[in-house]
Amino acid sequence: MVLLCTLLLAGQSWAASWLPRQQPSLLQQHWDSFRHCFIDPTGRVIDTGNGHISHSEGQGYAMLAASAVGNEAQFEQLWSWTRQHLQQRHDDHLLIWKWQPKAPHTPDLNNASDGDIAVAWALLRGAQRWQRPQWQQHALQLLADIKQHLLRTQGEQILLLPGVDGFSHDDGHEYNLAYWLYPALRSFAQHQPEGPWQRLIDAGLRLLRDSSQANELGLPADWLLLSHDNQLQQYGERRGRFGFEAIRIPLYLCWANACEQLPDSVRYWLARQSQPPAWISLDGHQQASYPLSPGAMQIRELLLTGRSTAPPAQCTPEQPGDYYSAVLALLAVMASDEQGNTP
Repeated sequence: MVLLCTLLLAGQSWAASWLPRQQPSLLQQHWDSFRHCFIDPTGRVIDTGNGHISHSEGQGYAMLAASAVGNEAQFEQLWSWTRQHLQQRHDDHLLIWKWQPKAPHTPDLNNASDGDIAVAWALLRGAQRWQRPQWQQHALQLLADIKQHLLRTQGEQILLLPGVDGFSHDDGHEYNLAYWLYPALRSFAQHQPEGPWQRLIDAGLRLLRDSSQANELGLPADWLLLSHDNQLQQYGERRGRFGFEAIRIPLYLCWANACEQLPDSVRYWLARQSQPPAWISLDGHQQASYPLSPGAMQIRELLLTGRSTAPPAQCTPEQPGDYYSAVLALLAVMASDEQGNTP
C-alpha cells in the first residue's frame, strides 16, 4: 500500500511538471519589464530619456503599479526612497519634483502636483491593500498640503496649479490638464466627500472642453493660461501644442471609466491616422516628424477599443529603452484592467 501511494504521488509530480504553466497577466509582464529596466535596487525610478533623473511622478507611477500587482516589498522600497529623497521640503509634505544623480541632487525644491497626487493615491491604495495605517496617514498629510498650497479658486472653479512656485503670473495662472489624474481625484472624493475633489474634477472637465473648443483641431493644449478674468490663452512658447503632456488626458479619463468625457474631436484625431504624430501645433501648421511612442499608442488603443493589449517592449538594464513610453504602456494596461473599478 505504501509503495502504491508513493508511485501515485510520483506520477502526480511527474505529470504536474509537464502541465502548461499559466502565463503571467499582461499587467504583470509590463510590471516585471518596467521594474527590471527602470527601478534600481534602492527603489529609485530612473528616467533614462532625461539624464537619468528621478521625479515624484515616476515614483508615484511605480508605486501605483506595485500596489496593483501586489508587490508589497517593492512598494515599501519605492516609498522609502521617495520619502527619504523627495519629501524634504521645509514647510509642507509635498514632494520635490526632481532628483538628479550629480550633486546637488535636488537643486530645485519646487514640487509637481501630478507627482504629489500619484504618490498620495498610491499610499491610499497600499494602506488599503496591506492594512498599513501609517501609509494612509502619509497620504492624508499629502492631501492636506495639496489642498492648502496647490488649489486655486477662479470664479466658481477650483483649479490645480502644476506646482507651488512659478505658475501664477501677473496675467493669470498656468495649468496643465494632464495633471488632473482623474481616478486618483475620484478616490480622494470617496475618502473625503466633504473635500474639494469633485469640484476639482468638474473644473478640469470644463477646462478640457474649453481648451478643445478654442482651436480648429479641437485638441486640448499641453499647457494653458487662464487669465484673472477667466480668458483662456493656449498659444505661446509652452502652450501651443497637443502632445507629450496632453496624451495622458485620455489615459486618466478612461482609467476613471469616463472615456465619454473626452471631446469627440480628440478621439477622431487619434483614430483617423494609424500612426499619429507625437505632437501637433494647435494651429495645425507644424507637427512632429516621428509618430507617437508605443506607450502612447497603447493609450490610443485604450481609448478606441476599451482595452490595452500590447506586450511590453523588450529591454535590459543596459539598454532600457524609452522610460516615458514604457511608463505610459504600464499605466495603459493598469487603466485597462481597473477602469470603473479603481481602488
